[in-house]
Amino acid sequence: MCADLKNQTPRAMEVATKHLHFLGNPIILCTCLLWFHCCQTDLICIQYFISAVVITWFGNVHSGKAEPSVENCTHKEEERGLKISCTLIGFTDIPQDIPDETFWLFIGEAELTMIRAYTFYQQGYASNLYFLGFYKNNISIIEDASFYGLVNLKYLVLKRNNIASLRRDMFLGLDHLEQVYLQRNFITAIVPGTFDWLTSANYLWIQINRMSTLDSRVLSNQQRPLKQFGLNRFVNCDTAS
Repeated sequence: MCADLKNQTPRAMEVATKHLHFLGNPIILCTCLLWFHCCQTDLICIQYFISAVVITWFGNVHSGKAEPSVENCTHKEEERGLKISCTLIGFTDIPQDIPDETFWLFIGEAELTMIRAYTFYQQGYASNLYFLGFYKNNISIIEDASFYGLVNLKYLVLKRNNIASLRRDMFLGLDHLEQVYLQRNFITAIVPGTFDWLTSANYLWIQINRMSTLDSRVLSNQQRPLKQFGLNRFVNCDTAS
């Protein structure tokens, strides 16, 4: 690589960028090592190399290649465990470095577009999580079994996203969930059986969406009656069998 850098041609930028991508996050360390080892006092070489570093860093950050982390989120120690709140961080994916003792996780006004199947399954914090909130993201896709593994989750907030429909296995595994907040999405349909997994649910809030009709079978299999079911006043109940 030193030979390429010392050629003082734009090829040096390509080579440097390739190696920086391979090495990953320790860009600063690599910069220092290669600066002194390869370039030394060669100013043109240094100029090309710094350009490569800047391009690589800028590309990683703005293309979403940087791994999301809760390091810059608000952490609060409570008797129950750790409370983490991430607002305006710009996450495009759910961080993988969430501590095991986390019982409260809030990600607000980020850039999440989907929640993948089994996202939380076998995560160290999964059995501790009590509250999970995704407020005002761009989530339009929630795959089946996305929340599987959150066996003690009580509160799920999905307000102000782009969710268009609710399906049966979307809430698979949430046996202890008590409250679900789905207001201000773009929901036009709820498939019968969607809430069958929510055997402990007390409150379902679905106001300010785009449904005009609700299939009466949506709640027909609830094992216990809901205390409150929030729905727009103008939504008609379809009693079709």
